[in-house]
Amino acid sequence: MSNYQPNFNDPRILARVKRALTTVAQYTKSGQKSWISSKELYKHFGNTSRQPGKYLKDMLLTVADPYYNPITGICKKYIRNEDGIREVQRLAGIDPMGYQLTPELEQQLDSGDFEYNEKSDRLYNPIQYIPKQVRGSIMANKGFEYHYDIEAAAPNLLVQRAKKLNPDLSLPNLEYYNNNRSQVRDAISANTGITPAQVKSVINGVLQGGVVSCWQGGKIFQALDYSYNSITNLKHDPVFQGIQSDIRSLWQTLKEEFPKRYLTDKNGNTRSQRLSSKQKSELYRLLENEVGGVIRRLLRKRKIKCLWIHDGWCCNKFIDPLDVELEVRRVTGYSVKLEWNKYKDM
Repeated sequence: MSNYQPNFNDPRILARVKRALTTVAQYTKSGQKSWISSKELYKHFGNTSRQPGKYLKDMLLTVADPYYNPITGICKKYIRNEDGIREVQRLAGIDPMGYQLTPELEQQLDSGDFEYNEKSDRLYNPIQYIPKQVRGSIMANKGFEYHYDIEAAAPNLLVQRAKKLNPDLSLPNLEYYNNNRSQVRDAISANTGITPAQVKSVINGVLQGGVVSCWQGGKIFQALDYSYNSITNLKHDPVFQGIQSDIRSLWQTLKEEFPKRYLTDKNGNTRSQRLSSKQKSELYRLLENEVGGVIRRLLRKRKIKCLWIHDGWCCNKFIDPLDVELEVRRVTGYSVKLEWNKYKDM
């Protein structure tokens, strides 16, 4: 590493540092390999072959797997450099628990009027990418101390949608998981050696079209730290296999929601085309947005300010979860269950 050190008193450098730190927080988890494209690095770090982009990349990330293939889309894999992150935060005068917000985000927090970019039926705000515990502290200090999450939002909403199409559809393993998530995750964790958090990521990934395989570019393989043993263990675990089987049945029913598309092979045989991961994710986000829209309208009606975070929110006033659940059911017909807490109780 060169002796170069950025001028942290330069506002432009400081802004670049904050973007780079936010990107690392968004794309990586402690101790886990993550692939990041050179395009994303260039966008948020700047040119990483020149300073200060090179300094930030060297300090914040460590290459864990240098292999990449631009044709197949496989990117280099990195792990976050915890010591380097702390050093950059120290030199830049950034309190890791205080988190240095831009003036624009400070203004949004003070006013409670949050600005979002909408993409694929989801609302995005930079505050969402701040690590959860740090974000909770920031929000609470600004008066947003009530935190709500929709329990098992993706599997619950998709199961209910499928049963509207086929009331006789039986999904015992997936429904048991929806109602006993911690217990099931712990059981799969004990059987496979992966963490309950990884179990959650894998099930959500499969639900939205992910494949349990050792493909280097797969998000599920990435979530399992590229462990071949974990993939093998999941493929032999009866609890996980039961859930995966039900997910296949779920999408066989939900396929009716999409226009029929067909493929013709080289022998002239025509067959129905499988749903893509993108189509599956789009349907869930459509349902998530439908439910979220009802909740956001109710919050506005009650004059409650909130930051929306995909399948949950944090707000400046308490709202009875039962009121929200009843309103969602009245408007959409879907049953949701909320978890909530007050930040100072967390």
